[in-house]
Amino acid sequence: MNLMKKYSVTNFVIYQVSDVLFTISIKTIGMLFTWIMLNQLGLVVELGYFLFISWALQVLTLLAFGLYGDKFSTKFYLISFCILSLLIISSLYFIESKNYFYWGIFFIITSLFSILTQPIGNSIISRILHNTNTDLAFRARGLVSSLNVVSGPAISGILISYLAYGHILVIVFCSVVISFLGFLWVSMMPSEKKADTSKVSLKILKNNPTELRLGAISGVFNFVIVPLVSYFIPFLIIDTMKLGAFDLGVAEFFFGAGMFLGSSVLVKFFNQILGKGYASLTGTILVSLGIFGVSISQLNIHINISMLIAGIGVVIYNINTTSIRMTATPSSQRHSMESVFLSLCIIPIPLGMLFSTYSIQFLSVNSILLGMSLILLFCSILIIKTPNFMHLCKMSSESLDGYYEKLYPRSVG
Repeated sequence: MNLMKKYSVTNFVIYQVSDVLFTISIKTIGMLFTWIMLNQLGLVVELGYFLFISWALQVLTLLAFGLYGDKFSTKFYLISFCILSLLIISSLYFIESKNYFYWGIFFIITSLFSILTQPIGNSIISRILHNTNTDLAFRARGLVSSLNVVSGPAISGILISYLAYGHILVIVFCSVVISFLGFLWVSMMPSEKKADTSKVSLKILKNNPTELRLGAISGVFNFVIVPLVSYFIPFLIIDTMKLGAFDLGVAEFFFGAGMFLGSSVLVKFFNQILGKGYASLTGTILVSLGIFGVSISQLNIHINISMLIAGIGVVIYNINTTSIRMTATPSSQRHSMESVFLSLCIIPIPLGMLFSTYSIQFLSVNSILLGMSLILLFCSILIIKTPNFMHLCKMSSESLDGYYEKLYPRSVG
């Protein structure tokens, strides 16, 4: 039994390392594309349109994955993403940066691979660990997400500052190869047999008012946070402050550092002091305060501190709500639940990107972010008003396991 547990933990660690390397590689491609568009070509609005198209397709892809993703094995998807990414990276090596249209197309395609690894990574935790130590595993998964956010901008910022594009792509290629080998090695329990996913997936959220409300709240947050990190911060650092890729990487590093600090230390501290429910509320308030800080920042150090605060808030909220969702959902439907939930909460992202692209032509970035901060502060109140959320937050992991089947039988029937 101890041998099986040790083997499961080894599987879990290898998977997370492979996930980090793959995600960092894709983020590096995205940051390289952003740098080319803003610094070399000065195409601010065009960058906004590419980001809008990317997120719109990510929403549609997640919806399709939620409906039909269980038709093939998890390992099939992960290995396919790696192989296709390697082909794309090889192609980019021979394409000049001034041909931004091709770079944009490949950026969009790889972003689809990256977004699909998120629901996969959350939904297979219990299958890798054989249903043991799942609460600790979700905290570890949050830590991995933090590492992705910390390492991606920091590494890509340094690479862009000191290396030629071709050398960067070679490093990214090698990183994806390592991820491919890791995903190939990992083994997991087979998922339980289930009803036709296409008929069940949408019903999972429709008849679950708790997750439906949390998904809507997360959607509002994503409407603000994603444009902040992927559009407004690069604009402020590169275009307004006239700083370089390293400074952009540092700003995004602080956001990830906040997530790392939150997932490794603060989420446990806040949960013990306040309980999961009020800790989640505190997290959303911190996000609002962080964005407010960016809106009034005049120096990049002020932006960095504000991003640190926002990162702490994001991860506290995400870890707590993901832990409840993935534990309370019956194991046979966790894959579909995570895909459909993620689809719901990222639907506003392309709208946020489109809004940001248009509004930046008429309003200052500071004014836009100030308004977004106030919207988030108002929405955070809805968390404690979410049906049954506070009750679920007080339950132990053992009592919570598969609890939605009892609480909302129509959503899992």
